[in-house]
Amino acid sequence: MAVTLHHNAMSTCSQKVRLALEEKGVVWTSAELNLIAREHKAPEYLKVNAKGVVPTLQVDDQIITESSIINEYINDAFSGAALMPVNALERARARSWIKQVDDGVHSACGILTYATVMRAVMMSLPRDAVLADIAKTPDPHARAVRESLFEHGVDAAEFGGALDTLLDYMAAMNNALASTICLAGDGFSLADCCALPYVLRFEHMGLSRIWSDGRRPHLHRWLRDVQARPSFELAVDKWMPAQALGMFAMAGEQIAAKLN
Repeated sequence: MAVTLHHNAMSTCSQKVRLALEEKGVVWTSAELNLIAREHKAPEYLKVNAKGVVPTLQVDDQIITESSIINEYINDAFSGAALMPVNALERARARSWIKQVDDGVHSACGILTYATVMRAVMMSLPRDAVLADIAKTPDPHARAVRESLFEHGVDAAEFGGALDTLLDYMAAMNNALASTICLAGDGFSLADCCALPYVLRFEHMGLSRIWSDGRRPHLHRWLRDVQARPSFELAVDKWMPAQALGMFAMAGEQIAAKLN
């Protein structure tokens, strides 16, 4: 099978899919998209993914979208280490961690990123052009949130709730990891692939104090364990552009004052 991943280096959803591919040992071809240049909204990509989001997995002439579904497909379709537990209760736990990301954690991370990194980029552009682009957002609620984040940054009304959602998720991870090696049990699973990018976003923003110095020690241990896996270098580290990491570090300074 010819496997192509349409993705972006810093995209959280792309990271979790690359992790699954590398954990399974899948040979794949990269089709990387520049999100700031809006390559994901280009007509040729919209033919591949009508929503204009990343990632998209292309296997021969078949297209699979939505990162959590892509990861389930990768686990089922390819040989290699199983990325879902055999035990029914542990499988349910894995899916619960993934569902929490899909239901709120991902959008909360998007708010943090949009209010800081993306806003910094947009502030360098003509204001009318930015507002015109935001006005093209189809969903009225999403459009209103983006307008608020552009205007107010980390002081936007939506920002505090998003930050709390992420901190609550990591606190729950820390509690669960007090009694297991990985999120769903003692084996690395799709739950760990899914959660990692959101914890890593805080590290890239220079906000690792939320688990260092004895705070959330089980989360800290888990992160270091995952980063020591061979898949991490192949799926995450090798893709991280220095310029983007610098932007994330600067953005984190705005968030640091909001942390307890």
